Amino acid sequence: MRILLLALLVLSQLAAADLATVRTEPDAEKRSEKALQAAEADFQAAKKAARDGETAVETAALTGIHDAVDLAIKSLDETGKNARRNPKYFKKAEITLRKLIRNLEDFRFAKGADERQQVEELLAFVHESHDKVLLGIMTKKK
Repeated sequence: MRILLLALLVLSQLAAADLATVRTEPDAEKRSEKALQAAEADFQAAKKAARDGETAVETAALTGIHDAVDLAIKSLDETGKNARRNPKYFKKAEITLRKLIRNLEDFRFAKGADERQQVEELLAFVHESHDKVLLGIMTKKK
């Protein structure tokens, strides 16, 4: 039990440190891209933790995904750019979020019915974030 708690503490510190370094990126577009890379890495960590039966580590990784996606969306908003006119990083974010949604849906179905709540909440948040980016790309401003 102590080893599990220590592993959780180390993983949460690494994820927090990783996002802390991402937050220091001065270019908001690159910060968004790095945050989404961190979300993908956290997903891999959550998948491995679930396979190994480490629920605390899995929970920390899923929280890391939420924080990373949130940072990515806020960073894209910070650019102040029109997603339709400057779609490069917005489209990269849309593609990455779509891939993350597919992976989270597969992950959710691999869980038992009583273990799905956190993944479903995260999935709803990622869907909302994806829709926001996609709407920005597809909507013509007046």
